[in-house]
Amino acid sequence: MLGAYYHGPARGMHGYTLLPCPASTGFQSGFEELVVQLSRKLRLDLLVSFTLLRRVAYLGRVASRIGRKWLCYLPMDGPPTPGLAERLDGEMQNGCLILLSNTAKQQIESSCSVKTGLPIPLGLPAGQYVPLPERQRLRADAGLQDMIVLGRTDRNTHRKNYAALFEAFGVLCESLDDVVLVIHADPADPFGKDLRLLRRFYRLGQRVRFTCDDERIQSVVGTGVLDEAGMRRLYNLFDIYVSPTQGEGFGMTLLESIACGVPVVVTDWGSARETVGPGGLLVPPQRASPDPERGVLLAEMAPAAFAEVVHSLCHDPTHRRSLSAKGLDHANTFTTKRTVAAWLDVLVSQH
Repeated sequence: MLGAYYHGPARGMHGYTLLPCPASTGFQSGFEELVVQLSRKLRLDLLVSFTLLRRVAYLGRVASRIGRKWLCYLPMDGPPTPGLAERLDGEMQNGCLILLSNTAKQQIESSCSVKTGLPIPLGLPAGQYVPLPERQRLRADAGLQDMIVLGRTDRNTHRKNYAALFEAFGVLCESLDDVVLVIHADPADPFGKDLRLLRRFYRLGQRVRFTCDDERIQSVVGTGVLDEAGMRRLYNLFDIYVSPTQGEGFGMTLLESIACGVPVVVTDWGSARETVGPGGLLVPPQRASPDPERGVLLAEMAPAAFAEVVHSLCHDPTHRRSLSAKGLDHANTFTTKRTVAAWLDVLVSQH
């Protein structure tokens, strides 16, 4: 039996058991003993975790106590800090890291001696994100006709670096009159910035549109948490997907974008280069700084440099079409079928 550990509610599933991981490291001392007892009672053959290392580091001790292997599926937003590398060497002695990209695998292997398996990237179900033939009509219905539409759908957290995006967009607006930024995120997310305040600070007015506030966009994509059809229509409103992120463990929204035929401009950091491939443009960061909580180096983007690259695409539809075509072919290689097959190979190899 397989024991899969992730941060979320517990669910029983056929063939294996999902157990919750505590969000607070302070709760892990008692939780470790509980997991040991459950693992023995369920006679687990293998431990698998799907979350940040700091939430499940105790599984290394659990694996030692019950004499089982531990697979840690770990998103890496950037290169590990020396502190994380040291922790990995100490806590993964009975484990194996499964990364989401070759970039992350190479960065781990150059920093520490922990065992790593073949990378397993995420994927999309066939046909879920595609270019829509009615794209121009949708844009007109949303009030975006005759505009160059920049878009973003990432959650508003500090790592997603919305502050840099707003500053870069302000630079763009100084020279472009026909550009608009559409954001599908909570403008007041407590884990990020006050995006409405940023809009006022940079005097962007209606050139920044939040889907949660815009009735015309809502008439096209829906309201609240969008379903698959709504997200597909939303991506098809964009001309360019913009993400000056500080780092991505994989970058699912980047993949969703290029699968809809929308080229991407993104920070050249983490796994973004592999996820985007030829479907976008990469902007080198200005510098990198350590994130103590995640144990990785995160990128710091110069907004003016990001704006310059976006500007180069805004009035170059030929280049955008070329990136779109290449991106579609690239996105088709990232499927859930491929991800599931890779995981089955890994799990079978553990027996």
